[in-house]
Amino acid sequence: MRTRNWADFSRFTAASWKRAGFILAFVVFSLACRTAAAQPKTVLPELPRAYLDTTYVKPAGRTISLAAGGNLQKAINNAQPGDIISLEAGATFTGNFTLPNKGNRGQWIVIRSSTPDDSLPPQGTRIKPSDANLLPKIVTTNDSPAIKTDAAANHYRFIGVEITTTHTGRASTVWNLVWLEYPGQTSLSQVPSDIIFDRCYIHGTPTGNVLRGIALNSARTAIIDSHFSDFHDVSGDAQAVLGWNGPGPFKVVNNYLEASTENLQWGVGDPSIVNLVPSDIEVRGNYFYKPLSWKVGHPSYAGIHWTVKNFFELKSAQRVLIENNIFENNWADAQNGFAILFTPRNGGGTAPWNVVQDITFRRNIVRHSSSGVNILGMDYNHPTLQTKRILIQDNLFEDISNANWGGQYGSLFQLLDGTADVTIDHNTGIHQNYVIFGGSGPAHTGFVYTNNIAPHNQEGVTGGGTGTGNSTLNTYFPGATFVKNVLAGGNSSNYPANNFFPSSLADVGFVNLAGGDYRLAASSPYNNAATDGTDVGADLDGLLAATASVVNGITTVNSSAPPPPSDSTAPTISAVSVPLVSTSTATVTWSTNESSDSQVEYGTTTSYGASTSLIATMVTSHMQNLSGLSPNRSYHYRVKSKDGAGNMAVSSDGMFTTPATSGTSSPFSGVPIAVPSVFQAEDFDNGGEGVAYHDAVPGNAGGAYRSEDVDIVAGGTGYVVNNIQTGEWLSYSINVAQTGTYRIEASVTSAMTASGFHIEIDGVNKTGSVTVPNSGSWSAFQWIGVGGVSLSAGAHTLKIVSEQEYFDLDAIQISTDTVTSPPPPAPAPVTDTTAPVISLVSVSALSASGATISWKTDELS
Repeated sequence: MRTRNWADFSRFTAASWKRAGFILAFVVFSLACRTAAAQPKTVLPELPRAYLDTTYVKPAGRTISLAAGGNLQKAINNAQPGDIISLEAGATFTGNFTLPNKGNRGQWIVIRSSTPDDSLPPQGTRIKPSDANLLPKIVTTNDSPAIKTDAAANHYRFIGVEITTTHTGRASTVWNLVWLEYPGQTSLSQVPSDIIFDRCYIHGTPTGNVLRGIALNSARTAIIDSHFSDFHDVSGDAQAVLGWNGPGPFKVVNNYLEASTENLQWGVGDPSIVNLVPSDIEVRGNYFYKPLSWKVGHPSYAGIHWTVKNFFELKSAQRVLIENNIFENNWADAQNGFAILFTPRNGGGTAPWNVVQDITFRRNIVRHSSSGVNILGMDYNHPTLQTKRILIQDNLFEDISNANWGGQYGSLFQLLDGTADVTIDHNTGIHQNYVIFGGSGPAHTGFVYTNNIAPHNQEGVTGGGTGTGNSTLNTYFPGATFVKNVLAGGNSSNYPANNFFPSSLADVGFVNLAGGDYRLAASSPYNNAATDGTDVGADLDGLLAATASVVNGITTVNSSAPPPPSDSTAPTISAVSVPLVSTSTATVTWSTNESSDSQVEYGTTTSYGASTSLIATMVTSHMQNLSGLSPNRSYHYRVKSKDGAGNMAVSSDGMFTTPATSGTSSPFSGVPIAVPSVFQAEDFDNGGEGVAYHDAVPGNAGGAYRSEDVDIVAGGTGYVVNNIQTGEWLSYSINVAQTGTYRIEASVTSAMTASGFHIEIDGVNKTGSVTVPNSGSWSAFQWIGVGGVSLSAGAHTLKIVSEQEYFDLDAIQISTDTVTSPPPPAPAPVTDTTAPVISLVSVSALSASGATISWKTDELS
């Protein structure tokens, strides 16, 4: 049962809004947001729940030494857990090598350079191209990866290895130098895991289409102290590292990352593992860089126009820590020039669970870029979950300029399409154009902008169709916290109170504005003026100390970060439903307020007795499929979710009923409906699509009462089958008490002018076309039907068939009209005041002891 025409929008149900699409939902959401008045509580993101310890401990097994010309694949196949495969430094090993699954174990197989540890750069020091003479080289000479994995391959560590290709042309493309994924993996049991690339030199060629260094579709994987370069393509997206079909956790620490399109990214195509969101990601101490020889028009341009987009992008990821990194040189080319993107995408339309949430971006330097940070609330092509809980804190944005780096924005921050709980705090920005662009679409909730320093420039805080300052804040950021910010050159009358408006950046009081020292001098009026009593702007002393060794790659950030705070609160389960049920299967969905695993218990009693396999992927939108069910049977079920800290939540009991075996129908309550009576429209027979009903649109969009593909909403005398469209029908098993003539009616409503139906008994149209008049309101039901319908005693199938959309059906009534061969009516009493008339009196049978007397009267007496 589908939604109606736009002209009929005044009565849309919640299900109808969903069917109508996102436009009206956005309007409703935006209006709701704009009515919010309370100042939001700051909601901060959750940090990663797991951090990988990559400290190297030499294995205790054999050392398998391989000289130039040796069989590397054979050595890998023969290696046992705890073995070291030592590759001759300077030797080249050509081919396409596979890491097999050696079983579930905790010992590592190490593939490394023969160069002694004391001659390699030490742990915590990034490898450089100048170290290539110390490294063995693994080379692919075709379009296939140099290294790939079998299903569930695990515990491999590469140390001091160069991985590259001979491909130098642009007519074809090398997609991945390293492919950490079992091709087509659809379950976590197939995912490769526990893989480390340590001090490795992974690169393409200066002139070749080499799309990607590592496809990171794995679990518990680390890339540390390594150098990635020359990843580019003239028409496609190229990344040093890209992940989309692996659960994490991931560690990317102290690397040089060079790529034309996105240097580092999570999320691109839809994951083939259901409900997978890459999680628990640590990105620390990396140098993100694009050579100016790739920039068209620059004096050093090398003549090949590679596709350029951004430094870092999240399309699906959660619990991500990005800190102590430097991002340098990004210009508008194939994209609009934003350096950092948090933009959820459901690219193929098959992953509505994709989300960007719990992102911490702190103590980073972003310099020489057209624009700063772009945050999108939801994908505008296909459904995703809402972007939420992002912290951008203590960062320096320098030379953010569309004049210098192309494009039309020059914006520091851009937020589009309804984000939630974004906090931008203690940042210093030197940029050309907007401070914040609020975009269009739904408003942003829980927005916090505090303690930041930036030039106001011409428009400051603005948005689509709104003016500077309060106009935009009230429209796109209702209830925002916006205090203690320096907006140099701005007008205080346009903004909330308790902000600062020096005439220019020169009046902020930097130590050396012209020389790029943006620390506040002792004389600055904004020392100790922040909401927390510290200096306004980024903590530049701490930031510069944290990033001092990022360019040269000598750092101590490889040590594992401290664990997140303890969590003793169980997830909150909501929106439990069973949207799909067949004779033998059912799909159960639910949501949690924090990422957690997924499992369903089910059975024919509240003891359950069966359960689905645990899905360990931590998500907030859950789906589990039940199988092996029996037709026409009621099942109890409950859902269970446990968060990363081990806190378990269990839902209350729920029930659903499987339909009867395909091709047969059965009464909804188990016995036919006794008539004459009134029965509810939603109590149609079991049996499924084409047997007990026909519905043109799959799914119960109303979500009420039953899980079949019939739209049911609350209304009428309890529930209503709504939005019935032309050709749809419902059938009911009935039992007629007595042969007779009956009246058949339906309780219906419509705001249309030509809706109608007919009713069949055992496939015979008994009513002819019945028009459903416009009742003036979708809540005004009326009984419409015909009389004179002959029905024989016994079991029958009643079918109501829509001849013209749209109308809603609440109930059906069969009432007695005339019964065949009724008993004769009782005679009506007559008022009589006249005595009988006596005649023909006679005496007969006279004897000595008696006589017989007879007579007649003119009426009975």
